[in-house]
Amino acid sequence: MAKETESAGKSLELERRQYDAIKKERNETAITGIIKGFFYLSLAGVVYFLVFFNANKLTGLLTAKNFFAPLISMSIVVLVAYLLGTGINKLIKNTLEQALESQKMREE
Repeated sequence: MAKETESAGKSLELERRQYDAIKKERNETAITGIIKGFFYLSLAGVVYFLVFFNANKLTGLLTAKNFFAPLISMSIVVLVAYLLGTGINKLIKNTLEQALESQKMREE
């Protein structure tokens, strides 16, 4: 029984050190993270706007039988995926970190 309590104490101490290390690595506050998230999502919206309002020109480029067609289409897909992924990551990360901090406060 004493071993279990000792190992549980060490585990809790290890979790606390990991939590403190993660908290120190966190460079941005919650508000700046949310602002960055919305910024990336708005940039993705701007890219979608540019793509859909210039669809006629893009269709001409994408139906051409040269190597620019797949290069253009894949670069648009990768760019939008990056912007959306980064924006959602920033929003979810800060929300989850706030929930984790709240949970840690309640446990103490």
